[in-house]
Amino acid sequence: MATTTRAERGQQAGCRRSTAGALLAGTALSLIALTGCSAPRSGTAAAPAAAVAQTGSTATPAAVALRQRAVAATRALRSYTFASASVLGGHEVTLRGRAVLPDRLAFDVVSGIKHESVVRVGAARYVRINAGTWRPGTLQAAPDGSPLAGLIGALQASGSLTVDATGRLVGTISATDAAGSGLLKTGVGAAPITVAFTLDPAGHVTGFRMQTTLSTSGRALAFQQTTSYGSFDHAAAVRKP
Repeated sequence: MATTTRAERGQQAGCRRSTAGALLAGTALSLIALTGCSAPRSGTAAAPAAAVAQTGSTATPAAVALRQRAVAATRALRSYTFASASVLGGHEVTLRGRAVLPDRLAFDVVSGIKHESVVRVGAARYVRINAGTWRPGTLQAAPDGSPLAGLIGALQASGSLTVDATGRLVGTISATDAAGSGLLKTGVGAAPITVAFTLDPAGHVTGFRMQTTLSTSGRALAFQQTTSYGSFDHAAAVRKP
């Protein structure tokens, strides 16, 4: 029977870590891709179809009222800052940045020893790796609708929604609706996702947390993402680097 050497086992472990890291980076960025900047707004944006389907799901009257307030406050935003930490197994990706709607975004991504900075100004995108030089980057196709469609989608896709003792909105989102709302990469196996939204008195979502188990490369890994939002309508300008 063939056996693997220590070097081969190390290489296999490295590949698994690389796969998990790539999956985590994509999953972490999926939220920013939708909540950061997309197509310019022209009136109220429609939520993803999967999210709309969940709007009428089981929820307490207090949770429904709080969700509606949060959606309205989110849609009215002109700028904000965000900071996010995502952990999959033992790998972590952090993001920090700001968005000035409708089409300006700046953020930093840290994954292991890699530090990537991204600035988007209208149709132009600029990227810097670690402490390198800013270079033009490829602008990925932006989703239609509101620049905050991801967060709105998460609010509307949440089922079994209640208000906990601390005033947070808590509920669950199915893996299918999470993929449809842009919260997870399509094709990633996931258990139902538990979510929690922290709101300020004005209805702004100041904190968003989701937890689930993702399946990748035949392994089940715990996934957690925590995002905070702030500087509502007072984020610093985003300019071409």
